Amino acid sequence: MKILTVNSISGGKTSCYMALKFEADVNIFSCVLTNDKACRIKDKGLLRDIQDKLPQFEGSRELDQTLINVLRLEQELGHEIKWIASEYTYDEMLIKNKFLPNKFNRSCTFALKLFPILSHTWINYGLVIMNIGFRHDEIHRAERMMSDCDKAYRTKIPVSCNIKSKRKSYNNVEWRLPCFPLIENNINHFDVIKFWNDKGWHFPSISNCDFCFFHTKKQLSEQRDKFPERFNWWEKKENQFNHTFGDKPINEIPRYSQLILFDDETLVNCSCTD
Repeated sequence: MKILTVNSISGGKTSCYMALKFEADVNIFSCVLTNDKACRIKDKGLLRDIQDKLPQFEGSRELDQTLINVLRLEQELGHEIKWIASEYTYDEMLIKNKFLPNKFNRSCTFALKLFPILSHTWINYGLVIMNIGFRHDEIHRAERMMSDCDKAYRTKIPVSCNIKSKRKSYNNVEWRLPCFPLIENNINHFDVIKFWNDKGWHFPSISNCDFCFFHTKKQLSEQRDKFPERFNWWEKKENQFNHTFGDKPINEIPRYSQLILFDDETLVNCSCTD
């Protein structure tokens, strides 16, 4: 039986480049849903197109332009991109877990990104070869992933639950064989940027969730200025749980216009990206 190849797409520049340049049997986009009214899409046509993919969609923590690019990418590919999502919205996950995710406990990454992909691929295709969008200038990310078999190949999933104790039993499932086509073909950040500039595509400065705790101070400040309504959700959640997503309360993020001199920060990709 043939092992299928899957492209994991985040909607950012790199994963979209990978999808176009390295054909796969299946293309998947895992969308992070939210009940936040500020994230509801006002364009009725865009909303209809997304709900054709995800009927339960009301809003996403990904920016509208990211969602637009994923839809546009499908047209460019000439092949379907499967949109999948967790059974929980981000809001519902927080209520269920009773704590806020952070850099040391990235429950959001697993529950809202990775597990939906795992579930879909394992149920429909079994073991797959998964193309992951790490570039040649991100070899360290691939090395870090491959150093931990439970991150690279296997994942623990709940298989049963004791009703009395509410304790779950878990099994290790070997569900993917990671592949890094951009690294293997020496594709770096400059190559990706030039490709999209030549095509005239616009991408947000960040992909994946807005205000992710892996974003730099500069990225967070820019988002606070551009998306104050979205910012309010994160601030309310910190107040609700009396805890923070990042090292400091999110309301201490300076506004982008107030930043006169930035620290020498290296722009980083979220660890939840493809």
